[in-house]
Amino acid sequence: MKKLLPLSTRLSDECLRSGIARHIIEKDYALSWILAGIAETPLLKSSLVFKGGTCLKKCFFGSYRYSEDLDFSLLGHFTAGKKLENQMKQAGEKAELLLKDLIGNVRVICSSYKEKAPHPFLQEAFIFRVKLPYQKEPLVRVLVEVTTQEKILTSPQEKKIIHGYGEDILSTIQTYSLEEIIAEKACAILTNTKKLHEKTWIRSRARDYYDLWCVFRKFEAEIKHDQLLPLTQQKCYHREESFSKVEDFFEDRYIREICRTWADWLGPLVPDLPNCEIVLEELRPIFQKHLCP
Repeated sequence: MKKLLPLSTRLSDECLRSGIARHIIEKDYALSWILAGIAETPLLKSSLVFKGGTCLKKCFFGSYRYSEDLDFSLLGHFTAGKKLENQMKQAGEKAELLLKDLIGNVRVICSSYKEKAPHPFLQEAFIFRVKLPYQKEPLVRVLVEVTTQEKILTSPQEKKIIHGYGEDILSTIQTYSLEEIIAEKACAILTNTKKLHEKTWIRSRARDYYDLWCVFRKFEAEIKHDQLLPLTQQKCYHREESFSKVEDFFEDRYIREICRTWADWLGPLVPDLPNCEIVLEELRPIFQKHLCP
């Protein structure tokens, strides 16, 4: 087995290669091992389905944009609450053991987290605090969110965790299908368009357009295009959203907000961020062809 350079050196090398800030690279490193801890906790592995942009990076792309949290949906046979919290703490302990075997002096501490606003489909959140070998205290903070009443429409896939940093993670985890990730992000665009019209400010969701653009560019040949419209319609029905034309996904005021916040929200996470207008221009006919009635 090839001898690894010290972790701090490897993370510094990744910062230089990618142009991404150190704290984001540290978090990306920790995300993988928290995922591995979840994958090595049998009840969580069988009950959680990984989704969202971090799922795309860690299980499909390997690299395209960095992320800052982990999102899951809970399968119906598992009960949330204290039982889920205890399982998450076990996952933290598993992650710590895996890391100690590899790089030595590490701590991984999990605690429940009370979110400020209620989630429409009920959500439980946890904070994992990670101390890397060169740190005196746990400075890497990872948020894990579990949606407990989300309707999962396609069969979960078993995917290997893509990590990097000269290390191999052999664990596998259940993920959404690409088609369901696309449908969920399309539905999120409608939800956030509505939110923008209900109040004067929303947190930017520029990443939804960027993620969809990347997925269609990278996996065009693999996507089951005939599933996209019915899946998006079902997701929207479950979330009390609706759409009838491509303009619903590219509403003028919402697009102005996306363009205004594009660089601020995506720039720190994406090496060589493409121009917002180019991404939107290329996405629009894809939505028209595959996501509209």
